Amino acid sequence: MTQLFRPSLLGVAITLAFLSSVSAIPQVAAQSTGTQFTSAQSGGILYSQQSSSKAIPSSVGKPNTRRAQSGKGACPFTENQMKLTALVPKTMNGPQTVSKYPTFWFYVPYTRSNNLSGVFVLQDENGKDIYRNDDVSLPEAPGVISVQIPATAAPLEMEKEYQWFFQVTCSNPTPEVSGWIQRGVIDSTLMKQINAAQPLQRAALYAEQGFWYDALSVIGEKRLLNPQDGVLIKAWASLLVQLELKEVAIKSGTQ
Repeated sequence: MTQLFRPSLLGVAITLAFLSSVSAIPQVAAQSTGTQFTSAQSGGILYSQQSSSKAIPSSVGKPNTRRAQSGKGACPFTENQMKLTALVPKTMNGPQTVSKYPTFWFYVPYTRSNNLSGVFVLQDENGKDIYRNDDVSLPEAPGVISVQIPATAAPLEMEKEYQWFFQVTCSNPTPEVSGWIQRGVIDSTLMKQINAAQPLQRAALYAEQGFWYDALSVIGEKRLLNPQDGVLIKAWASLLVQLELKEVAIKSGTQ
């Protein structure tokens, strides 16, 4: 896990049309499980959708618990800190990834300096563990981390619903976020277009189809290697605004 950037104020106003027309950036390889933006080793960031992207319904589908309750006891949390937050839509309304092994993103206000770690669990519709990591490394400073399902785990099957959980085991009750994910398919013509596109355009195409996890990962992998890139910073902020997570964009932005 790697820290990508430390918190600072960031202006989040940017047009979606601009993002879809930005010049391409060289591609990078996907990061390993337990990546982070703020102070770890391999992180990710998010991308924003185009104006034609699918709307994110908030009143239908299975709800995601995006924000944890503030922990007490061993959790070093203060009232002015943002809570543990999953960077996902408010609800799962149909497929939101095309990946067999998707990556999940979280804003974590806790740090490894307190000898804390995270626990991530992915379960199938019968409650059986598909993947479990009991030692997810936390950032060196509050920020964004990512957890990728490894290829050694069972792949997500098409159209099946899976539930995920992420918690920091530092108090009772334990700060936890949870939600649902479903794998879908893109028609072959559009998939060819996505594969041929440059990263920002590729992320826009994913977001346009509602595949948020894939859009996030495209930009996240770029941001890891280019944490000061202004275009990527704006793309990150814009996607978070689309997910109604503007406060995360502000917390995790960088000048």
